Amino acid sequence: MLLASLFLFTLLMALGLGLMSSQTARRKSALAQKEALQAKSLALAAWADVKTKLGKDLFFPPSTDGQGHFSYGEDVYDSDGRFYGSYTVVIDTRYVSQRRADGTNAGAESKHNVNLGYYLVTCIGKVGQRGRPPVAERSMYFEVEAGDFKVIRVQDRESL
Repeated sequence: MLLASLFLFTLLMALGLGLMSSQTARRKSALAQKEALQAKSLALAAWADVKTKLGKDLFFPPSTDGQGHFSYGEDVYDSDGRFYGSYTVVIDTRYVSQRRADGTNAGAESKHNVNLGYYLVTCIGKVGQRGRPPVAERSMYFEVEAGDFKVIRVQDRESL
């Protein structure tokens, strides 16, 4: 009887440990999915930010001769003021040109120029502690018409 109860106890202990280890793997998987969604949310926040800047500021992104890219980044904090993550925006301006708008005087200021072509915008969201490698990262790519800022193509370049 003692031997049978010891055997039963050992069997139940092995089953319990197996169940506990599988729960740990499931928890890690759920945490990784949550962090991936947070990184995607940061990339979409970057897209919303750059879309607003393109639509409201005539001189965004600033253009200089010989420079085909413009990039910026911002830190994001939660409602309690704790660091949440960051995003980076890279705008490729090599395919944008300016021409004078129809009906304007050739001597008019540059604010009458019309942008032609398209921007290549890459938005990268990163989740994790500052100064350490990110625990999750998501990169999204947008092709945007320069004149009216309509989206031509979107690619979700999943990463990390």
